[in-house]
Order: sequence, then structure tokens, then C-alpha cells
Amino acid sequence: MIVCKYNKFNDFVSIVNTIRCKNFLDKNKIYYNLSVLDKYKKLDYKKLVSDLEGEIKKYEEILDNQKYQVYLSKFGAFGSYKLPNKIYINIQRETDEIVKTILHEIVHLQIEEKVVEQGLKWEQKEKLVNSILEHYSIK
Repeated sequence: MIVCKYNKFNDFVSIVNTIRCKNFLDKNKIYYNLSVLDKYKKLDYKKLVSDLEGEIKKYEEILDNQKYQVYLSKFGAFGSYKLPNKIYINIQRETDEIVKTILHEIVHLQIEEKVVEQGLKWEQKEKLVNSILEHYSIK
């Protein structure tokens, strides 16, 4: 189950986390933003949340019985996660791209324990997540 939320506190948290992780993001060439494009300044968040939750339901084969909290923000990297069930998503993209990122972060959460046990590096972890998504024809 997915529960998407947007509020200004999410924006604050994303800005702080992005600044805190800026060196890692830059080193690994991970996209992030700390400004808002005009078209996202007056976004209808209720519609976006409804659209996202509706689209994600189409991917039941990836979802497990876990309840995922998806925090939407206009800032930060495209996506990140925090165990056991939190996902942080930058919404300054098209809905289909946001959905793909949410699914990407869900897979991260599902495999994180095994990744830690095996001592995989960041690049290896990303390749594994992408291969799982490709198995479900999500790219």
C-alpha cells in the first residue's frame, strides 16, 4: 500500500538532506535541485497524489504487504529512501517518471537488508535494483 503526502515540511526536510548529502550527490553525479521551476510552483498536489496512487496500483506484482509512506517535495534528488518504509520523491518531473522513481525506491527498501549483508557498493546496488525493475519491464 502506498500513501503519498505533500506539505511544506517535506520541502524543508528535502532541502536539509540535499545540502547534507551534496558531496555524495556531486561525486556520484546524482541529479538534485534546490530551486523550483515556475510550472511546479502552483501544482495541484491533491490531483498529483491521486494520480500517483492510481498509477502505482498498476504494479501490484512489485508491491508487497508493506505500507510505504511517500513524501513528495519540490526539492532534492529524484528519490531516496529510509528504512523501514519511507520514500522521499522530487516531484519536478512528469507523473510517469515519478512513478518509476517510487517503484525504484520500493525495490531498494525490499532488498536493503540483503544488500547490507552482502556488502554491496552503491553502484552494485543500483544495478541490482534496475535489473529487478527490468524483470517487470519497468525502465
